[in-house]
Amino acid sequence: SSSSSSPSLACYVSTTGNDLSGDGSISNPFKTLDRALTHVRHLRQTNFKTPQIQSQAMTILVFPGSYSSLTTTFLTQSDSNIVIAAKDMANRPTFSGGISLSGLTWEKSVLSNSSNKNKNKGEGKHSSSSHSTSAPVVYRTMLPPSVDLSNAEKSLLLSVNGEQYVAARYPNANPMYDIFPAGFVHGPNEYMKDSKPHAPSASASIPAAKYPFQSVFPTYSQSVIDPLRWHEGHGFGGVVVKNETEAGDLPNNLSGGIAVHWDGNTKKMNGVVFHDQWMNYGYHVINESRTATDATLFFGDGGWQGYNGDGGDSDSAFYVFNARGALDVPGEFWIDANTRELFIIPNNTVLSENTTIEISQLKTILGIIGGTRNDLVSNVVIRGIEFTMSRPTFMEMYERPVSNTAGCSFYRGGAVEIERAQNVQLDMCTFSWTGGNAVLISGRTHNVSVVDSDFSFTGDNAILAIGYPQFGAAVQLDYPNATSVSRCLFHDLGMVGKQVSAFSQYMAAHTVLDQLVAFNLPRSAINWGDGFVGGNLLSRSVFFECVRESADHGAFNSWAREPMFYVDYSKNSAIGVVPHVNTITANVIIAAGGTLSNLDHDDGSLLYNDTFNVLAYAPGKNYLGNQKVARNSLFLFPNLNVFRPTCHMSDGASEFGEEFLDNTCLLAPQPAAFPFYVIDNRMCSTSSNASCTTLDGNKYYLPSTNSTTGPLYHYQGGLVPLSTVQQEFKEDVHSTITAGYPTPSQVQELAASILAQGDNYTRQKLLERNST
Repeated sequence: SSSSSSPSLACYVSTTGNDLSGDGSISNPFKTLDRALTHVRHLRQTNFKTPQIQSQAMTILVFPGSYSSLTTTFLTQSDSNIVIAAKDMANRPTFSGGISLSGLTWEKSVLSNSSNKNKNKGEGKHSSSSHSTSAPVVYRTMLPPSVDLSNAEKSLLLSVNGEQYVAARYPNANPMYDIFPAGFVHGPNEYMKDSKPHAPSASASIPAAKYPFQSVFPTYSQSVIDPLRWHEGHGFGGVVVKNETEAGDLPNNLSGGIAVHWDGNTKKMNGVVFHDQWMNYGYHVINESRTATDATLFFGDGGWQGYNGDGGDSDSAFYVFNARGALDVPGEFWIDANTRELFIIPNNTVLSENTTIEISQLKTILGIIGGTRNDLVSNVVIRGIEFTMSRPTFMEMYERPVSNTAGCSFYRGGAVEIERAQNVQLDMCTFSWTGGNAVLISGRTHNVSVVDSDFSFTGDNAILAIGYPQFGAAVQLDYPNATSVSRCLFHDLGMVGKQVSAFSQYMAAHTVLDQLVAFNLPRSAINWGDGFVGGNLLSRSVFFECVRESADHGAFNSWAREPMFYVDYSKNSAIGVVPHVNTITANVIIAAGGTLSNLDHDDGSLLYNDTFNVLAYAPGKNYLGNQKVARNSLFLFPNLNVFRPTCHMSDGASEFGEEFLDNTCLLAPQPAAFPFYVIDNRMCSTSSNASCTTLDGNKYYLPSTNSTTGPLYHYQGGLVPLSTVQQEFKEDVHSTITAGYPTPSQVQELAASILAQGDNYTRQKLLERNST
């Protein structure tokens, strides 16, 4: 260690450094981040005695290269005021959760599974080359003792010379390319109920009359249960494949693999068939049997990955991966943990001693975790680092939110974990091929920001923000507050887990999501799972190709299924239950797949201000709840979605304060069998319009071919024209209907104007936020 009277505030790490003889200087760097942190801690304890020096940020600069460790690196409260950054931002270092192996000895091998299957049927691809009809060559090697295989049964990530391989899967599919329904056994399948007893629980409730206004549910109810045991007795004990052809195709030796069940069913609406998939569950396959007409897989542990008990509709599909019997095409691997053998079918490459294999090992690469709830790690910057190859967590125990949200459970972990921390920034970082969540923001955190970062090929969420509930309440600051995510790119998330988003939050408050781009997602891009505290902002973002593998929700989803208590520090620490207003503005959302609505306010969502947005190919939606405003937005052909031809759906008996004002809606031509619904206000009361969506100042454009009939409103129990709505119901009084569309340039100018106003509105909201 340096002992100069004016010590440097920086030290260096390099792949060519030395932890024993290095001193951390640029000419004699350390080899590992952990050694550099030990050096920094020593300097702070010995050389930097004065408070003025101790408060300065220490900087660790990391040279290009790949860095891996056998253990997670932790920053604690004693590591506050530190920057860990790339030395060269044009050639950034990689922090890997895997172990890299080369110099292995390979030999050709044979794995006998079954010869009477046709695994090509309905398969996806593992490479750009066509599938060979001849039996592929399997290569085998022994893994050294340095590789931890204790979690191999839960699956591991593996790359060959930097190319990701698939843990052997039946039916064939590669999650990089293939999306549901490709690569699934579609059945019909018969799911056998789990015989295990339910976990003990107790119910409690509070009358809704205790709240400032009537709750969307009659009582605030909770089932008090261990959040890690809720699934017991609610899953399945196995599956019987009843389709004789598919049962015959099912290979032998699937025991030891993982069966992933995509719970849902097939629906038909407005003449369109779509797959309504909601939750996917994983089970260890412990046994198998076959008859002349069907095949049975028996399940062990699993079924905790969704919020509700596994439903198991007969047409719910599944696949099996990480199984010996599924290994049969290039680009797949399988590990026998008992014999420590690795089997690979190479993908257009020759395996030799020069081949580099990387296998994931760590669930968490970097932890930024303080001490007690009041002893936080503070002022940490991580800049220009790539995080990759953290271990998959789909078969780790998931936790069910107490806030009864959205059918989602979660694993409380990530490649980077932040808890009991404040003023933490992840800046210009890259997260790719993380086996679970990329970033976890958990418990008491304040002012955590993720800026200018990229997320791709995650096993679960890109960013998960989650608090610790106390019977659905947060009377202490044990939740993420003032989280900010800006100028980030998200794509191709949910390689295994499907209840995933670019950003998901449960029991988090005052979040800002700004200038994001997200695409190629199985479900929503943004998921706000409850009505806790509120004060969130989603702005100036672009989402497209979301909801590709499911249906009945949107690129943005919110819920508020039950009231949640919190301490309102803006009101002298009074106990609050009504959330602050959430704002959604200046966003462009282009619907795809089974998108129900672009902005989907579900199950009691309340206090949303949706304004100055451009939304294409799906409508807005309100279901239950109150005080949601859709205003000053452009809806482009929203009736092209698969559910209802409408600009905006009021899909349930909302309480009050629902508004659809000053919007422009262009409706595409509709089949004669399905008339236009400009506003789907179908649950509106016929005796009182107190619960009806308030309509006014809207501009509706129809194709000129519909100029004679005009649109119809699904309103107060029937289909009525605008004239009736205006004259009898006194709604949409200042709204207009035009036959024929504006020109493309006029639409473009209108969209630009709306987004410019949204940009100004966003700047105003950010200034207000910063001032308070």
